[in-house]
Amino acid sequence: MTEAEFRDFMREQTLRHERASRSTEAWLRVVERRTDEMIRRGDEMISELRDLREESKAQRAALFKILDRLDSGGAPPAPA
Repeated sequence: MTEAEFRDFMREQTLRHERASRSTEAWLRVVERRTDEMIRRGDEMISELRDLREESKAQRAALFKILDRLDSGGAPPAPA
């Protein structure tokens, strides 16, 4: 292989490597965007679940108050 052929070969290899690197970088950007979106959605779901849990606790407390009143014939519970 002559020096000129070697230079051409190395130039081609470099170009192939650069194309592959650009493709990989583009793919990684897509993956990063998707990952960020998944994290954002997960955070939203956690927030919604916290809200639902608080609402459920309040509903349970109200239900227990109603049940306590039924046990005592409908009178409000005596102060503690």
